[in-house]
Amino acid sequence: MESHPDTADILGDEMIISQAEGDKYWVVFQHAEGAAIKPLVAPLKVDSTTGHFSFHLPDEMASWGEFHGTITEEDELIGIFDNGYSVKLPRKASFWQ
Repeated sequence: MESHPDTADILGDEMIISQAEGDKYWVVFQHAEGAAIKPLVAPLKVDSTTGHFSFHLPDEMASWGEFHGTITEEDELIGIFDNGYSVKLPRKASFWQ
């Protein structure tokens, strides 16, 4: 996510992946087009062999379908939702920090 320099609109996406309850993973996803939507939390399915992961967004963004992604050797989170929306995020501190 970033703030537009001229309008101060918030644009982009943010994903935070965390581990909880042993081997279970969760994702916090937030999307913005002018203003940020509420953060959405979803269980993350991880393939320990390939490192690929997927999740479904709850609530108002469920229509985006499933997200399929991975972390590259360059430490970028890349992937795509079933609706065709693609994500490429470098590892960095949260926009909100």
